[in-house]
Amino acid sequence: MFCLWMCSLASAGEVSGVISTPSGEPLSEVAVYVVDDRLAYASSTTATDGSYSFTGLPAGRYRVWAEPGGDINAVSRAWPDEWDFCRGTLLELGSDSSQSGLDFELKSGGQLSGSVQEANGEPVVGATVLAEGLTGRVSGLRRDATTDFEGGFTIVGLDGDVDLEESWILRVSAEGWPDQYLGSGYQEESATAVGVEVGQATEAGTISMLDGIVVEGTVTGPSGPLEGVEVFAYSSGQITDTRTDESGAYTVVGLPPGDVLLWGNLEGYALTYLGGEASPGGTESVAGEGAVASGVDLEMPMESRLVGTLLGEPDEDFSDVTLLAYHQSMRAGLGDEMEADGGFAVGRLHGDGYHLYIYAGDEGYVDDFVRDEQGAPVLFSLESEVDSAPVEVALPRGAGVSGKVVVEGAGEVGVYGASVSAIPSDPDQRVRSATVERNGDYEILGIVPGTYSLQVRFSPVCGADGGYVWQ
Repeated sequence: MFCLWMCSLASAGEVSGVISTPSGEPLSEVAVYVVDDRLAYASSTTATDGSYSFTGLPAGRYRVWAEPGGDINAVSRAWPDEWDFCRGTLLELGSDSSQSGLDFELKSGGQLSGSVQEANGEPVVGATVLAEGLTGRVSGLRRDATTDFEGGFTIVGLDGDVDLEESWILRVSAEGWPDQYLGSGYQEESATAVGVEVGQATEAGTISMLDGIVVEGTVTGPSGPLEGVEVFAYSSGQITDTRTDESGAYTVVGLPPGDVLLWGNLEGYALTYLGGEASPGGTESVAGEGAVASGVDLEMPMESRLVGTLLGEPDEDFSDVTLLAYHQSMRAGLGDEMEADGGFAVGRLHGDGYHLYIYAGDEGYVDDFVRDEQGAPVLFSLESEVDSAPVEVALPRGAGVSGKVVVEGAGEVGVYGASVSAIPSDPDQRVRSATVERNGDYEILGIVPGTYSLQVRFSPVCGADGGYVWQ
């Protein structure tokens, strides 16, 4: 399935149809998406008679995608019968128009069965087994299933050409184990591929889970062990978390071997990484399958807080403003929201130096670091385990730019989905961007005053849909 982003869809056109098997049997509970040419979409599921419908679609161009899931043994298709979403028919919907009869006949797919067990042979119950296509037209396609009480699974609806075996790999995710592949490895490159034909059942065999590593230790504060600390551990591209018990002890399982980055989080205490640091740095090397690393302890000081007020106009509402306190290493940041009156108190900080970035563009200010008179980001130095002396920060008023992007020679037809970027001549400032609305309008707020050039880009999601010349 392709990636989508959600947007609201105002009232206009309608789309409807029926989804069935080639023999005419209706397919219920099939997910259906109507997707515009910028990947905004609306979704629905088929009724017991296989029917689906969408109303309230704005005028524009759409494709329809049917996505069976779970135990529905049917393949996914773009209407009318295309594997590739971009090869689906692009429908033109005008104001108050409708497209009915957009019917699908979804054939049965291949099936891939097997079992998941522990190293000692006990079944792994409730694991998610994901099949990912490797070759030909199934490349990038995915279907999954959940293991039953005997550790068994059957993934259905796997696509492919008739009489052609396509290759799939299996990824297993189960609580208490690292994510891993059929073939007893943690990397996709080491996975064992399985050949599957449409309409045929294939046996993948047994996946025997690697246990990974165990990391354990104790988290303490100034007064002793800390209960309820959320402990995060990262190794070899995977992350897991747990909480400390009443004695401050924790045990992390389900990580692959590697260099483990560890940190703890608890309200009222400074977010702390290995070595008592305010930002990530040190790691614990845990090599070898089944290895146990004990005594990996954390000491968490009481929090320091950066307390202050954003100065603005009388009665100005800052409740939608957010801010981030970046550690001076720029490898870690902690965020918070402001009070309506501009007050803030960013907690879980160490007694160290922090830069403050404030997002206030929608309120007419800049989105920027708090800066000194020379234009450098201010470094706020905090003392350990206390609030800072209240600081007052004043952001300069931000600049803004707005306008329309329209199709040349087509009147007021907007170039929906184009990206407009304000590119600063000062390399220390950020590029600010906005997306063009359906009517062609755009607005970029929160710009630090200065000299900017505007660049408009449009890249079609599907190449055959056509694009525009960048300006």
